[in-house]
Amino acid sequence: MILALTISTNNGEIKRNIQVNSELKIENMVDILYKNNVLTNLHRDDYKIKSIRQGKYINKQLSFEKAGVFTGDILEIIN
Repeated sequence: MILALTISTNNGEIKRNIQVNSELKIENMVDILYKNNVLTNLHRDDYKIKSIRQGKYINKQLSFEKAGVFTGDILEIIN
């Protein structure tokens, strides 16, 4: 299933709407954004992902589906 999400960073670097496959791991999505120079100030080994809707940090090693991320969610990358 394709999810439509908003990705933002706590430092204001980006706020972008994206579409991802629900089976994609969250860390893989971050790697793709980093490799495509969307996230230039990311410390790749030291970041967290916060779900604004859930109000908590989510495991970046899970897929979006397993982490309970739905279409319309806003995920914040905390660096």
